[in-house]
Amino acid sequence: RGKMTDVVNPMAEVTHVPRLSDQAFLANLDKDLEARLQSAALHASGNTERAARRICLTIEGIARRLGLFGHVSLFGSFANGFHNDASDLDLSLTADIEPAHISSFLQDLSMLLPDLGFANITRVLGANIPLIKFTDTLRSIEVDLCLNNSLGVRNSELLKAYGQYDARVLKLGKMVKQWAKEHEIVGTSDGCLNSYAFILLVLHFMISLQPPVVPNLQQLGRSSYVVKDQSRRCEYYWETKFEDNVKTLPVSENGMSIAELFMRFFMFFAEEFDWDSHAVCIRLAGPGVVIDKFSLSRSASPETWYIEDPFDLRRNLAGNSCANCRLRILNEMRSAFASLCATGL
Repeated sequence: RGKMTDVVNPMAEVTHVPRLSDQAFLANLDKDLEARLQSAALHASGNTERAARRICLTIEGIARRLGLFGHVSLFGSFANGFHNDASDLDLSLTADIEPAHISSFLQDLSMLLPDLGFANITRVLGANIPLIKFTDTLRSIEVDLCLNNSLGVRNSELLKAYGQYDARVLKLGKMVKQWAKEHEIVGTSDGCLNSYAFILLVLHFMISLQPPVVPNLQQLGRSSYVVKDQSRRCEYYWETKFEDNVKTLPVSENGMSIAELFMRFFMFFAEEFDWDSHAVCIRLAGPGVVIDKFSLSRSASPETWYIEDPFDLRRNLAGNSCANCRLRILNEMRSAFASLCATGL
């Protein structure tokens, strides 16, 4: 289940940094960050939701033609709120099909896509979660389609709930994702972290502060919610309970601005977090709590980072990261903090 230890406020050592107590500087930086977020929102397509509904209905229609009746759900960044204008559209078709038949069904479905306005079709049928990738030519949206990824859908609901609890969650998450993209440290094929892993870093950080920006919604969950995940060629069952009625929870006592949180995020993971011994684990995180990575489900070594998926406890999001990329990420974080302290944006 993981071993947790209460420690002194992990951010206490950085409170002496002058910029973090310079309210005028933080106010100006906050204004600049808010302007950047608004600019990014304006560039995002206002018709994306309508396009997503059209694509979902089209996929459901193709499935019916192949004799499979089901419902297409969004998951990933479009569903959890952390999307930007470059985000892919992640879809899961929920239907009654044996895991062993998923790849062949996706193969058949992909053959019908070109006649319905989709192009650039790529089949990734040998992956842990078989999927097909394609482009909606009408809106130039990149789409990833898999089957019965109930865990992915539930995961998106958890992240969405955190974003609904406090607006700073979405703001900080989007800024960190954009920063990582601009510095080319996103991508598991390169040995780095995917964008989902960076969002887990943001949530772990916000839960760990004293007082926290957000409470631990999984620890507040009362009713069991077991999800059957059969997207990976076989069936697994996972406990996914969390408090989703966030509007009834007390508001956060943490009054940090986006500017201060942005700066402290980089300082936290670049200088304060003990990657050799501790895990990023929003399932167990809490104010002033550290998680021993050697007590979690997957084996770990001191040099390997551990970023636990909140539901699929077998999954370490950083398990395939390479040493060079981990060093690059830390150096970019240190550089970001130094740059913000020196000149702001």
